[in-house]
Amino acid sequence: MAKARAHGLLFLSIAGVSMALGCSQDSMQGGKERASTNALSGRDVYEKPLSDGNTFSCKTCHALSEPSADGLRRPGHPIGDATRRTHWKQGKAASFLAAVNSCVTEWMVAPAWREDEPRFVALRDFLDAQAPAGSASDLNYAIVAPPADLSAGNAARGHNLFNTSCVVCHGMDGSGTERGPKVSGSARAPDYVASRIRRSGSPTSAVYAGLSGGVMPFWASDRLSDGEVSDLVAFVTQPSSGVSGSGGAAASGGAAGMGGVPSGGVGGASSGGDGGTSAGQASGGGDIGGSGGSASGCGTTSPRVGWTADLGINTGEGQVSGFVTAIDDCTLELRDFSYDGNGIDVRVYGSETTAFKPGFNIGPNIVNQVFKKETLRVTLPPDKKLTDLEWVGIWCVAVGANFGSGQLLPP
Repeated sequence: MAKARAHGLLFLSIAGVSMALGCSQDSMQGGKERASTNALSGRDVYEKPLSDGNTFSCKTCHALSEPSADGLRRPGHPIGDATRRTHWKQGKAASFLAAVNSCVTEWMVAPAWREDEPRFVALRDFLDAQAPAGSASDLNYAIVAPPADLSAGNAARGHNLFNTSCVVCHGMDGSGTERGPKVSGSARAPDYVASRIRRSGSPTSAVYAGLSGGVMPFWASDRLSDGEVSDLVAFVTQPSSGVSGSGGAAASGGAAGMGGVPSGGVGGASSGGDGGTSAGQASGGGDIGGSGGSASGCGTTSPRVGWTADLGINTGEGQVSGFVTAIDDCTLELRDFSYDGNGIDVRVYGSETTAFKPGFNIGPNIVNQVFKKETLRVTLPPDKKLTDLEWVGIWCVAVGANFGSGQLLPP
């Protein structure tokens, strides 16, 4: 399977996110459903987010068959016959389990499954029950470059197309949801938007080559034509009144998207903050403020005071750069910090490893604030010490995306 002002482009997620569109997909569509003790729980696995992943589900990006019962086009191909194919992911996945794990790990940001994982068994049996007897045709698709000329795009056509495809995560008319931020009226450059549509995804994917970062799914050439990409770009980048770039409601997970970046913006001096994360995430996190804020009251006893991290790892979303320095036992200072404000729930985040998901937030949500080489201070949660973090990053909690990160190292 597969926050500052609105998030970098993520139209839709290839591994899917649980939709409020209902669960009406007819299980008879791919063929007569055969009896299976796992059919009900398998449908739940298909339709609902994973408890240890983000808010994506298989159904977000994969119908069981097409035309789908809800009339939507998703970036992924239908999977109602996936268990009956002879190869998966263009032959890059050695088994159906490997194909599923590509989606689970790369798009749903969850740990890989073993063959005896109950959710895998239930999903496999449920999908197998959709398939007609015998083998199914293997899929062949092309990951292609975006069209070089976007001038022929038609915003009206793009609007209609958006509301039957990208709506899954970004909401009707691009108004935003917890799975993807508001994208209508985006100030992103058209060629950037087109590139995200065509090339978004993990650049270290074991099965997809040439992807440019993020967890938004790419749209292959047989899922969207170049003309349709141009139309979508025309709609998304069409100026609209009152565009604030809001990232939508914060949630326990979901796909971040391509939100518009209004000019200007406030950076550095956002006071207070509740310090909590979205529902379903770990609580904690301290205050946030500009460099002129009050003293933290912390000492300087930790051996890591003075250590610095370079926010140099960027996934292509969020446009992050700058340095993070531990200035006392509980305060981190971000200097020369730049971040374009896009996302859903974006935090300064700490982790003991480069895998930030098990980490902890340091300060409140900074989405809808634009920082341009500014200084920002954040305070560690009361139960955390400098020795609890090796890595510091700007982390999109909702989707599990690293916007920029670096390891704390001695001077």
